[in-house]
Amino acid sequence: MPKNYLDDGNLTEQSCDDCAKDTCLICRNFNRYATKKSLSQGLIDIALLTANASQLKSILTAGPQYRFYHLMLGLIVASIALQLIQASLLCVLGFSCNINKAKCHWRANFINNLVVLTTTCTTVINTIISLFDLQSSPRFLFQDP
Repeated sequence: MPKNYLDDGNLTEQSCDDCAKDTCLICRNFNRYATKKSLSQGLIDIALLTANASQLKSILTAGPQYRFYHLMLGLIVASIALQLIQASLLCVLGFSCNINKAKCHWRANFINNLVVLTTTCTTVINTIISLFDLQSSPRFLFQDP
C-alpha cells in the first residue's frame, strides 16, 4: 500500500479509498493541483477577456463601414458571453463541489464537462475572430460610403 497519510509528521501505509482525513497527502496534492490549474485558467481567461474587449473597442470605432462589422460584433459578444458563463461555472465548481466527497463527483464532473465545452466554443469563436482581425485587415474590407 502507498504511504499517504500524515500522522504527527509520520507517514503511515493506508489506502486512499476510504479517505476522510484532511491529512491525506494524495488528496491534498490533488486539490493543490486543481487549485493551481483553476488559477492559471482564470488568468488566461482574463487575458482573453481583455483581448476581446480591445477587439470590441476597435470594431465599434471602425463602425458599420467595416464589411464584417455585424459578424465581428456578434462573434466578439458571443465570445465574451461564453467567457462569463465559463467563469460562473468555475466559481460554482470551486465553491460548491468538494472533490474529496464521493457524492460531489458527478456534479463536479458535469460542471467540468460544461467548462470544457464552453472553452472549446470560445476557442473556435476566437479563431474565427482572428481571421477577420481589424488591425491586419486590408483597406478593401471597408465599404465605400
